[in-house]
Amino acid sequence: RIFRGRTERAERTKIGQHRPEWLVDVPADLDGKGSTTGGGWYVLPRPEGRRCLLIAARGATLARMPHGEVLEKGACAFLPCGAPGDSRDVNTTILECVYYEPRNTYYAVDVMSWGGYSLYDCTAEFRFYWLRTKLEETKLECSESDFAVETCPYFEADAAGIDAAHAGPLPYLRDGLLFYDKRGHYARGLAPLVALFKDDACTRRFNVGRDGAVLAVLVCGDGTAATADGATVRVA
Repeated sequence: RIFRGRTERAERTKIGQHRPEWLVDVPADLDGKGSTTGGGWYVLPRPEGRRCLLIAARGATLARMPHGEVLEKGACAFLPCGAPGDSRDVNTTILECVYYEPRNTYYAVDVMSWGGYSLYDCTAEFRFYWLRTKLEETKLECSESDFAVETCPYFEADAAGIDAAHAGPLPYLRDGLLFYDKRGHYARGLAPLVALFKDDACTRRFNVGRDGAVLAVLVCGDGTAATADGATVRVA
């Protein structure tokens, strides 16, 4: 087991996933392309499936769902600490993933720790770069794994990027769009710098109120983004 004894519950809480807020107000700095201070947001098309943490530690890898249930156990040689040869390694690799059952694939959305190097206090811009760079490097060195792991594409949150995330071709079904403030750190629990948007074009699970009112609306055709309360911001 990756968690043992009385410390198990504390460890689960310690590495808990963030929960995005609903996108109800469009950030004024949504499109930060060209910013000299690292401003702006990314948009990421979230896969439909089961949210989980992919945890590699003590020579084994497991997928654990937010409520604690283990989805799958095995080995993953391209994740540091995740294969039998790493059984004496006390470090941990933790990826936030969505398990997409039709392709039997774990799509990595974010990274919290890589071989013992903590990324909780790193910006989203750095975490996204690190995840894709390191995963590509380690897969080239060793591809043996009981887990199929891929990264989710992400885009600048300008008009072209939002359109690509919202309607572009993907190897999975979307379940909404996640917007990340580039400067935001990884926050356990409710994360105000991560926002979730859904409409009936980017999810099969469209969220509306009991009266039929849409919770959030995003319009990009004229180069603006808008919420249901009428606030708009130009993104191109």
